[in-house]
Amino acid sequence: MMLSRPFMEFCLWGWDNLPRIVLMYYTNFLSSPEGYFHTVICNAEEFQNTTVNHDLHFISWDNPPKQHPHFLTLDDYQRMVDSNAPFARKFGRNEAALRQD
Repeated sequence: MMLSRPFMEFCLWGWDNLPRIVLMYYTNFLSSPEGYFHTVICNAEEFQNTTVNHDLHFISWDNPPKQHPHFLTLDDYQRMVDSNAPFARKFGRNEAALRQD
């Protein structure tokens, strides 16, 4: 994820209570980093229209219910390239698709 300087200043300096309120809410979640900034930016009027509605990741999900991504391998390489997504997840440790051999 990429966050703009003005948005980060909004979160850090807190001229609005929203970032603090959302932070207190998310402290009770295991995956809070995955939703905190998304929740703040989509609920702050001055930043709502600054988002890109795509996470730019190639992910091969389990089917159903799309809760856990499959580990990507060399067999997925062409699908990753064809997706035009600059990022991909999830890879196993020492996966050959990540090596530059």
